[in-house]
Amino acid sequence: MKRQDHYDYTDVSPYREVSLLALARRVLRAWRILLIAGLAGALLLGGLQVVRYRGRRDSINEKRAVYEQNMASYESARVSYQEEIDQLEDTINRRQTYVKESALMQIDPQNAGLGEVVYTIRVPELTNAEDTDDTSGVRRMNDIVRAICLYVKDGGMADGNTSELVTASYEESPRQISTSATNQTSINMSDQVTGVITLKVRAKDQENAQRLLELFADGVEDYAAALQVTAGEFELVELSRQLRTGVDNELMTYQNLKYAEIYTLQNNLSNKQKFLTALAKPAYADTYSTGTLLKTGIKYAVAGWVAADAVLVLALALWILLSGRILTAAEIDRKYGFKNLITFADNEKGLMIDRYLSRPAEADPSLTTAQACDLLYSRIRNIAVGSGRGPATGQVILVGNVADKKLRGLMKAMADRASGRGDKLMFRCLADPTHHPETLHSIGESGGVVLVGEIGDTTYREMMQLVDLVDDTGRPVLGTVYF
Repeated sequence: MKRQDHYDYTDVSPYREVSLLALARRVLRAWRILLIAGLAGALLLGGLQVVRYRGRRDSINEKRAVYEQNMASYESARVSYQEEIDQLEDTINRRQTYVKESALMQIDPQNAGLGEVVYTIRVPELTNAEDTDDTSGVRRMNDIVRAICLYVKDGGMADGNTSELVTASYEESPRQISTSATNQTSINMSDQVTGVITLKVRAKDQENAQRLLELFADGVEDYAAALQVTAGEFELVELSRQLRTGVDNELMTYQNLKYAEIYTLQNNLSNKQKFLTALAKPAYADTYSTGTLLKTGIKYAVAGWVAADAVLVLALALWILLSGRILTAAEIDRKYGFKNLITFADNEKGLMIDRYLSRPAEADPSLTTAQACDLLYSRIRNIAVGSGRGPATGQVILVGNVADKKLRGLMKAMADRASGRGDKLMFRCLADPTHHPETLHSIGESGGVVLVGEIGDTTYREMMQLVDLVDDTGRPVLGTVYF
């Protein structure tokens, strides 16, 4: 044994290595107490909450009614906001698609190709100035003008994407003024009886504007020719035709308006989304019922059980640690380099859980007490005699702070096996020298010492003091035995 110079046993908190598994098993040995404490905590807290819940029946029902009202308002607001958001998103998508795909939105208003052609309508009834009193002729001329303009506006000559590049305006006779159905209406309030149609086109450049102007002009002339079948005889006369490249202020205003509409819609969408996100869902309120009462009781009963057992487990663990009791054989053996000769398993009758929890971690549950004693004797004999260091007196001292009955029983078991095999090896048990210093003389005359301890009963401090006293005698420690 390695001799230690000195141990400070006045230190109330010596450093030691503790197995958490062993500590847990030691705590769980009090499972009956834990069960009772858990039941008490469950009954106390669960019962208290049930009584409180029953006393709050009216208050609970009032809160439930308020909750249902608030929930209805919340759902109504949420659905309303969501519908508005969906509508805004759909409108924005359509507006953005238009801006992206519209031919009109692709034209640079600062450098647009512009074209214009002006027509007048002549009917036989109004060939002379003195015929202006013929209201039927004036009415027919105005009808023809409106029909041609509506034909242009409704896209009768091209697809929808191209038709927006042309606008048609007309001047009716002042004798019969009516609301215009076209994009632009210009009314000449002069005394002359006129029927003037102005056709304007715009494009990315002058070349495209010329192509479009010719396309629409030809279309108007063809439609006018076909219209004579139903409207009667008239003449479509071209007064002027112009092409140029320049600034289109009307288009610039129109494009800015479209972009501003999208920006406004996006701001509205962002505000609605913020309102929807900020909309707080009402806190849930239970309705009073037997089921809810039972659920509340069970929930708090479980909480009470867990809380009571948690406090008790913590208290037991602290008590075990502060008491300094040995939890495993390795705590002492690893510190001093001792051999653990045997750790007896508790094979006494009892519940399986009790036998499992009280069994030391190093014990072999498959060994009976007799088999464990056979193994212990063989190991002591091999160490004490087979090593060539056998004592002159042939004595092995069993010493430790354990119950006298267990110590004497172990001595008798070893002595019986020695006599049974014809060995001259003698065993002797001594009282703990910590409390009986006179036993140190007998230890000094022996050939070796076996330290005996009891897991969960012998303290760490007692074993350290025992090791120090045996070390002072100069006799070797053959190993340790634990119950």
